[in-house]
Amino acid sequence: MKVQSSWLVALLVIPLLGITGCTTTKTVKVLSEPVNSVALNPPNIRDLELQGVKWFIVTPENIDEVFKELEEQNKDVVLFGITDDGYKGLALNLAQIRELLLQQQAIIKAYKEYYEETEQRIEDQQNDYDKKLNSSKDSSSSFLDFFRR
Repeated sequence: MKVQSSWLVALLVIPLLGITGCTTTKTVKVLSEPVNSVALNPPNIRDLELQGVKWFIVTPENIDEVFKELEEQNKDVVLFGITDDGYKGLALNLAQIRELLLQQQAIIKAYKEYYEETEQRIEDQQNDYDKKLNSSKDSSSSFLDFFRR
């Protein structure tokens, strides 16, 4: 008799707890605010507008002819001398400067692409967040609302 009454109590209490447990549940919303990215606004890089340079090759054989030509053009006769090794060094230096500029352009491009992609991901996250927020508002009805209709 004692065992039967325990079973009877268990059979009555368990469904009762299940029903009352459903009515007292509260909807818990876990929401986090999306983080806005910091805008990267690097200045636009202007194109190089290099000035033309006219080179004269001056040798002992043609020095008088070059000076005469410069005087006819009303140019000051001034010589800036460089040896063949100096010219080679100048060319190598310019090549290194060009290489550095190309590397800097690649770095700037990579940062720009990174920030644009990050911005797009944050925007997608924000849209996903808004959709979830709106859908949680629509589905916030309780279990018993189904039976109240």
